[in-house]
Amino acid sequence: MLQKNNLAGAEARLSAVLATQPKNRDALSMRADLSTREQQRDASLDIARACAYMSHWTCAWHNAGNAMVFDSSSAEARGIVAQAMHEVQLENAPLSAPAVAAPPREPSPHH
Repeated sequence: MLQKNNLAGAEARLSAVLATQPKNRDALSMRADLSTREQQRDASLDIARACAYMSHWTCAWHNAGNAMVFDSSSAEARGIVAQAMHEVQLENAPLSAPAVAAPPREPSPHH
């Protein structure tokens, strides 16, 4: 799970191993690695949340994407990326041209 950057899955498996083997050195080492990755994910998510709050969607998208690099299982990061993509598309959508009224017709002269 750590190789796939799936931190939720890694946490579940490590917890199961450590429940039966609390002094397992490999599992304890992996738990330390997991903790570091969670901190990195959380730092990127903090920035992404702040960017989203300020409607800086490219920033939110970039930092939530970074969080997903650290944790592919992060539903929050996926949600921020999806929202940011949507908002950026809205920002870049061409505006509809206002309807142009036909110029008024000159009254026809009466003979």
